[in-house]
Amino acid sequence: MKNIDLGQTLNTFANVGVIAGIIFLAYELNQNNEFLELEAKATRVQINLDAWERLASDPALVALMMKDRNEGPLSALSGHPY
Repeated sequence: MKNIDLGQTLNTFANVGVIAGIIFLAYELNQNNEFLELEAKATRVQINLDAWERLASDPALVALMMKDRNEGPLSALSGHPY
């Protein structure tokens, strides 16, 4: 029978634990990156929804936007308090 060196065995287990920890960390980083990407997409969607809501609730803003698209002057609209 061979004598098993306790120090060498513990060192081997520690090395395996470090490698497993690095693999687990890489997996967590990948999950975190996916989450951040989805969060950024959701934020962009919310910004677009807010913009459409503003356009739907303010007819003067639509008129200004149409003037801008038609390269018209962006002077103040008559009857609008701004």
